[in-house]
Amino acid sequence: MLTDSKPDFGCKLCNGMGYVIEGEVRRSCDCVLISHIKKYLTPTYANSPYTLNNFNGFENSCIFDGCSRSHFKSIVKSFLLTHRLEVTHMSVTPFDIIEAYFSLKESDEFKDMISTDLLIIYFCTDPRNKLYGEAIITILDKRLIENKWSWVFCKESFDSKWFRDNYTSQLSDYLRDNFLRIEGINSISFNRGLKK
Repeated sequence: MLTDSKPDFGCKLCNGMGYVIEGEVRRSCDCVLISHIKKYLTPTYANSPYTLNNFNGFENSCIFDGCSRSHFKSIVKSFLLTHRLEVTHMSVTPFDIIEAYFSLKESDEFKDMISTDLLIIYFCTDPRNKLYGEAIITILDKRLIENKWSWVFCKESFDSKWFRDNYTSQLSDYLRDNFLRIEGINSISFNRGLKK
């Protein structure tokens, strides 16, 4: 988790100290929390709308079908904020996975993809590559063994011809057999039990 969030030195609440005193209790100032949230969400999710109402999350391995990219970002942001910054996360593309997988399986990026609490994979515009299946399945298998959450977002259905042609039938079948399919979410007011 982030521990290096800095106070706003122009903050009128804490005068740049990073904490406020309420009675006899010292607590972090809101400016530190805001800094922490901005770093935690990363630019990918920071500007997305969100709701903290009726959000309990999804099963640990999900594939989001029929959901716009902007709406999916809202789902991720809502999940992360609902869980009060307790979940480490990493967003990658299939190409990022290929690079980490074939550069060195002992690389920090590869290890991070395995160990992060929530790995978010965006299948959108990657070049066609017959090696996606092997690399992505290897990472997802390791994550399943470690009981780590993985969310997959597809611009088209993972069982479509487009997906199978670009990312392999092997990967499509793997996702169908191992991931909960979430289809046609039209708003971020949803309520599904979260498994830990």
